[in-house]
Amino acid sequence: MKIQAHRARPFGRIAVLTCLALASARAQAPDDTPDPAIYNRIRDEGTARSRVMEYASELMDEIGPRLTGSPNLDRAMDWAMRRLRDAGASNVVKESWGEFGLGWRQRNVWVRLVAPSEEAEPLEILGPTN
Repeated sequence: MKIQAHRARPFGRIAVLTCLALASARAQAPDDTPDPAIYNRIRDEGTARSRVMEYASELMDEIGPRLTGSPNLDRAMDWAMRRLRDAGASNVVKESWGEFGLGWRQRNVWVRLVAPSEEAEPLEILGPTN
C-alpha cells in the first residue's frame, strides 16, 4: 500500500512573475516609456523556452521533500548550484548558516489497519500532508 500526498506549489509562477517585474523595472527607459521590444523578448522567453515545469518536476518528483538537515536538502542545494552554473552564473557557492543539530532521514514506517480487516503495511511518506 503506497500513500502519496501531492500539493501544488505556486513557486514557479511566483518566480516567473518576480523575474518579469524585476526585468521590466530595468527595461524602462530613463523617461519611463515602456519598451515593447523588451517586453516581447521577456514574454517570448517565458512562453517559448520556460523550464519552470522541468525544474519543478526535478525538485519535487526526483529530489522530494527537503527538510532542514536531510540528505534531500543537500541534494537540492547541489542541484540548484549546478543549475545556476549551467545558466551562466559565476561565483556560485554554498554558504553555511550555522549548526542545525540533528538531521532527518526517513526509516521504516508501518501502519496497522484495523478495518475492514487487520493487516500491517509499510508506509512511505512522500511529503507534507497539511
